[in-house]
Amino acid sequence: MANLSTGGFIVLPGGYGTFEEALEMITWNQLGIHRLPVIILNIGGFYTNLYKQFESSVQAGFVAEENLALLKLVELEGGAEGEEGRAEEWGAAALKALREWNLDSNAGLKLDWSNTSTPKANVSSPTYVFSTLRYTSQQHAGNIALLETHLERLREAFTHFSTLEPARWGTWPGDETLVTALNTALKQKDEQGPHDSRVRWVVYPGGKVEVQMPPAPKDSVFSLDIPTEKSPQLRPVVLDPQVTHIARENQSGKDYRLYKTDQREMYDAVYARGGQLSAEHPEVIIHNGTHLLETTTSNIAILRSTEQRWITPRIGSSTPLLNGVLRRYLLEKGAIEVGELTLQDLDMVKKGQARLIGFNGLRGIWEGRIL
Repeated sequence: MANLSTGGFIVLPGGYGTFEEALEMITWNQLGIHRLPVIILNIGGFYTNLYKQFESSVQAGFVAEENLALLKLVELEGGAEGEEGRAEEWGAAALKALREWNLDSNAGLKLDWSNTSTPKANVSSPTYVFSTLRYTSQQHAGNIALLETHLERLREAFTHFSTLEPARWGTWPGDETLVTALNTALKQKDEQGPHDSRVRWVVYPGGKVEVQMPPAPKDSVFSLDIPTEKSPQLRPVVLDPQVTHIARENQSGKDYRLYKTDQREMYDAVYARGGQLSAEHPEVIIHNGTHLLETTTSNIAILRSTEQRWITPRIGSSTPLLNGVLRRYLLEKGAIEVGELTLQDLDMVKKGQARLIGFNGLRGIWEGRIL
């Protein structure tokens, strides 16, 4: 609509559709989308009462008086618009009205539709981006598993949001800045004694880095190896009872699925729904009605009994999900492959015809059972 129209409009007697089109063209004149002749031919006095209604609207204050100039009611000279024998004169009358059209400069709302600048996108960005890793002082002795992959993930997220809002996010603070902050925090924690920590590596807009270290979950042993045999310890898993309609989400919502940020409300809602299905505090699998995406905490993969490969969901427009650190590691290692996982695959897991694993930077790799 922002492109100015060219031409003009001749309105003949008609029904609802004609009325609607005529009023729309008049409104476009008022809005400034075009400034074109709107010529109404009052054949047989057809539009006399309609024009009187326009005049009544002016008197009532609904239409500014100068805005009557947004249209032109054309009648034949001598008031002979009702004489059938003069039908051929309407063409000449219409052309005359077009030539004489002169729209009052005060008419309309004077909106400017000629601005060709790119409109500013409706941007919504998070408070921070982060990555979560596991650090056990006795086990790692200063070595951090998949450090470079965590850095890569943080860099990608920060760069994405700084592209959307460069004034707010600024430039990437640099890998060295992040690693220094992490090592300093871990050293201080190590000096306090042995610990097993959930390490949240946080980067704020402007490049501020923060390292948070609450205790790691006690019910998990971190491992980077996919179990060759079915694990004796299985995490409970349920399917979200509600479909996630990806197509209804705006770009910000999809961004929060692709990059790990503080905006976790969508995951919290899924977890709450899943928690109502079982008292075992299960992992909850997000799905779009046909395809599986991830759980609220982990990427997933399924091994069908008829195949010898673990399949993890492909990241796509209808299946946006986090490209987690363990997912990247296992793909690079060749331990998993991308593909499609459907609700039928989950049913196979439940029937014992397939195996399900989940994996993230905190718990490592775990195997699940469907409740």
